[in-house]
Amino acid sequence: RRAALGRRAVEAERRAVESRGTVLSEALTDAASPPAGLHVFALGPLRAERDGQPMRRWGGEKAGTRQAEAVFAFLFDRGERGAAKDELVELIWPDVDLERADLAFHRTLGGLRTTLEPERRGGDRGAAITFHNDRYRLNKGLVAWSDVASFEEAMSAASAASDPDQALQHLERARSLYRGDFLDDCPFYGDSAQVEERRELLRGRCVDLLLALGERYEARGDRPAAAACFRQAR
Repeated sequence: RRAALGRRAVEAERRAVESRGTVLSEALTDAASPPAGLHVFALGPLRAERDGQPMRRWGGEKAGTRQAEAVFAFLFDRGERGAAKDELVELIWPDVDLERADLAFHRTLGGLRTTLEPERRGGDRGAAITFHNDRYRLNKGLVAWSDVASFEEAMSAASAASDPDQALQHLERARSLYRGDFLDDCPFYGDSAQVEERRELLRGRCVDLLLALGERYEARGDRPAAAACFRQAR
């Protein structure tokens, strides 16, 4: 009897996976191709691509790539609010004397600017990172696509969709984008208190997503797929 129950459970899980796979395939087919430029994947470990090519280093020859990645993550998360130099220094060089920390910061920032804008020359600051009112910000046009923005767009589209199948496709699209905790494993920034507010917000959005998916699959009569979503949400 236990063997029979086990086989039924495996078969139910297989049907759930197939059902989700069909909807996800349709969702990915319907999704528009992301534009060319810098693509940032921050739902999970941070990674970025420029015109389809992965970025291997964040810093320059005289700047640590881990520190430059942390600066980028901080500015990406802050968006229009930006970050002051003191905040960045306190996060990345907390135990370094002020003079050396200031030098390390500017070297790191210069290396990051060159990485983001390879055509930048000499002392030219370029346009990738702006400085205004004592705060640094990523240029609004720098990031052509991000999984965070696409995730939120898919969630909003699902809420606005009147057709149940379309809503399900948008939800599956959102689930495919959520690879893990926001900026997980990012040097310095990923373990800081600074990231927790946004991380918790997105984690809660993911739970909402799984519950909504479970309800959609339940309404379709696909109980195995619904149960799998509810289990994940827990």
